[in-house]
Amino acid sequence: MEEEKTTAIDNENAPEEVEQTQEEAGEAPAEEPREKGLKGLVKYIKAHENLRQPILFFLFSMICGGSQMLITLLFTQLYRVGGTLGKPFPGFMVGSVPLFQYASHAEFIGFLIGSVVGQVLTFVLNRKKTFNVHDHIAFRAVAYAIMAIAIIFVQTLLGGAITVACRNAYSGGVAFVNDVIFNLVGQAVGGISALIISFLCNKFLVMRKFKSSEPQAQAEDEAPAKESAEEQAE
Repeated sequence: MEEEKTTAIDNENAPEEVEQTQEEAGEAPAEEPREKGLKGLVKYIKAHENLRQPILFFLFSMICGGSQMLITLLFTQLYRVGGTLGKPFPGFMVGSVPLFQYASHAEFIGFLIGSVVGQVLTFVLNRKKTFNVHDHIAFRAVAYAIMAIAIIFVQTLLGGAITVACRNAYSGGVAFVNDVIFNLVGQAVGGISALIISFLCNKFLVMRKFKSSEPQAQAEDEAPAKESAEEQAE
């Protein structure tokens, strides 16, 4: 009789053990399936800050660069007015490299206004979206302005130096190569160099996050999650 009772008790406990085993198995976190295609790529980029930042910085720089070129082109047309606006802007020489030398004063004015507008747009977009910083705006604006002016000088000087070097090395006399191709090569080298320098300066200097503001930023990020958790608990 005692053996039958023991067997009966074991049989009653068996389903509970099976249910517990199933529950434990169900509690084990299952691996989320990786999303494929464009959504998966976007999710992967967002999850990796060092990849997201240069991509966004490049995209915003292209948008702002396009705006700068459009404004420069519009103001360049003022040379048609004539007078001082139509006269060549001499700029100045750094060794054998011309700096800020333009075909007209109107083109120089277009370059100046376009650069200011482009740099302001770049600062605003990258500060808010790329680097996600919202503190010490005055300091960052001044630092960015100094950096932008220095980069414009470097870009113009480097582009001019490349153009002059190509023309000196070219023994042919084709005007299209000298005036267009070499000029584009110089602009491309100067532009790419300026983009790289600008990103590095922004990431590690102008837009870097200060240690004093990191706890506050973290608290602001965690606040919505805490509020939603409290609402669910209520």
